[in-house]
Amino acid sequence: MPTQREASDSFETNNSGAINGGSVAANGSVIETSLNRFRGTCGQITRLDVPAACATRLKSLGLFEGQRVQLARGGNPMIVKAAGGKIAVAGEIARGIFLSVAPS
Repeated sequence: MPTQREASDSFETNNSGAINGGSVAANGSVIETSLNRFRGTCGQITRLDVPAACATRLKSLGLFEGQRVQLARGGNPMIVKAAGGKIAVAGEIARGIFLSVAPS
């Protein structure tokens, strides 16, 4: 697994050395961030860190690991485009959806 480094001063490091909110591979090629901190336009869902019932509902709406998403509108709720539709995601849930994005 590549070594992680801090992507910006606003990220916090947890006890294991991982970065809360986002991380960058040592070569700078991939960033993982939670949906609520997402500032890009497109990304791919890498994991869902939400309760099981919520994950089931998100998957039924088209938000699952491997799915590409596009940010249509930020804020709370934010609007994402995925699986041919638009989905409103509350801020609390967005904190548990993680994306990988190419750095800009």
